[in-house]
Amino acid sequence: MRLGAMVGAYGTYIAGPWYADLLLKADLLEIDYKASFAAARASPGSNTLGLRLDTGYRFDLPQRFFLDPEASIGWASTDVDTFALYGASLNPGGGESLRGRVGLRLGANWISNGALIEPFAQAGVWGEFADDNSAVVTDGPLVFAFTDDFDDTWAEVGGGINYFAGDSSLFFKGDALLGGELTGFNLKGGGRLGW
Repeated sequence: MRLGAMVGAYGTYIAGPWYADLLLKADLLEIDYKASFAAARASPGSNTLGLRLDTGYRFDLPQRFFLDPEASIGWASTDVDTFALYGASLNPGGGESLRGRVGLRLGANWISNGALIEPFAQAGVWGEFADDNSAVVTDGPLVFAFTDDFDDTWAEVGGGINYFAGDSSLFFKGDALLGGELTGFNLKGGGRLGW
């Protein structure tokens, strides 16, 4: 896959214990299909537009523990150009996803050498509300239609740690997705340097 461009914007709103994060993102890509046993190749364009809102409310518990009920809603729409490969026409068409999540995050925090350290564990349930996506392959008079059979509900469990020192911060997070035939793992890390 060759990257054309990725553009986006995000914002965070905090009002006391309530917070909300909004992300808008567009991926403008070109996909390379090629076979090692033949000279066939194709490079259709693929454009995705997505929007996601994450929100939660923090309840402070005794002994510096906290509990956050969380909710997320995300929408994405992808369009892949029709292309030809091995004499057949492939039309991936457009695909849409609308998914939501409810979950809980439990963590604790303490101060060490002037920095705030915040380990946490979280669990949630995702649901997919959009219809199944499909693709069509045409080879002469033959037409084949394929539809994905994506699990409508799956669980997410994970944990991580946040580190805040002045205006700078670091985070590390890992997740596992489990549901029916769906299994996935995700590791993320990042930081912000303030001056």
